[in-house]
Amino acid sequence: MGLLANAMDWLSQTHADNESVEVSYLRAGSSAVTVAACVAEQSEEVATGSHSPPARAENRWRSYFIRVDDLVAAGVSGVPLVSDRITETLNGVAKTFELVKGSDNRAYEYSDAERTTYRVFCRPTG
Repeated sequence: MGLLANAMDWLSQTHADNESVEVSYLRAGSSAVTVAACVAEQSEEVATGSHSPPARAENRWRSYFIRVDDLVAAGVSGVPLVSDRITETLNGVAKTFELVKGSDNRAYEYSDAERTTYRVFCRPTG
C-alpha cells in the first residue's frame, strides 16, 4: 500500500472512530447487524402543485458512510441494496431509513478511490 493509500486509510478510520454512531443494518431475509456509521444529512426542497408561486415541500434525505470491512465482518454479503434498512436512535427514538437509488441508480457509491467506504443514500420510512 502506498503512502497516500495509508494516509487515506488512517483518515477514514480516525473519522469513523471519532464521529460514528451505531446503527442497525438490515437486509431482507437476514438478521439485523450493528455497524458504525458516520452520518451526513441532506435536505432538498422541491416545488409541488401548480400554484403560482408553487407550494414548497421539503424532502429529507440522509446519507451514511459505512466501512466496507465493517459490513463484511458483520456478515452482510455483497454491496448495499435498494430496500436495505438502517435504524438509528435519534433523541431516544428509533428511526428507520430505507436505502434508495442515488444519482447512478445504485443505493451506494464509494467515498474513496480505494473503495474502503460506502456512502449509502436513505429516506425515512413511514
